[in-house]
Amino acid sequence: MTAANGGTRSLSRCHRLVHTVDVATSTNAYDRLGGAEGVDRLIAGFYDRVLDDADLAPFFQHADMSRLLTMQHEFIATALGGPAEFASSTLHHAHAGRGIRGSHYVRFLDLFMKSLEGAGLEQEDIDRVLERMAIAAPDVIDETTEDG
Repeated sequence: MTAANGGTRSLSRCHRLVHTVDVATSTNAYDRLGGAEGVDRLIAGFYDRVLDDADLAPFFQHADMSRLLTMQHEFIATALGGPAEFASSTLHHAHAGRGIRGSHYVRFLDLFMKSLEGAGLEQEDIDRVLERMAIAAPDVIDETTEDG
């Protein structure tokens, strides 16, 4: 349920993925990727793939790409153990009413996995990021669509 129809979202669906890491004391996937610059390169390459995809590109036709890339940077940096902080509570609002189906989300994850592999990350790092993205699925997928 959404606030738009008078309901409230359950706590299990309004989770916050907030994670802060002091990268000065450890080497992690974020560092191995090249820090903020590496995350920016990863995300830019990934969205090149997304915007070339006939099924996914229409979702981004009117998107504020600068804002989107900033939000993705925070999400991915957090998932990789970087210093960024990301709250998933904004995900539902950002994706509400867009008609994103489960099949769209699977395609999105597939392209992202290919981007992570292309960046040379270890499988453990890739799994960690994809796990975070899977946790966010209920906030992205529109449950009113056929396969959502």
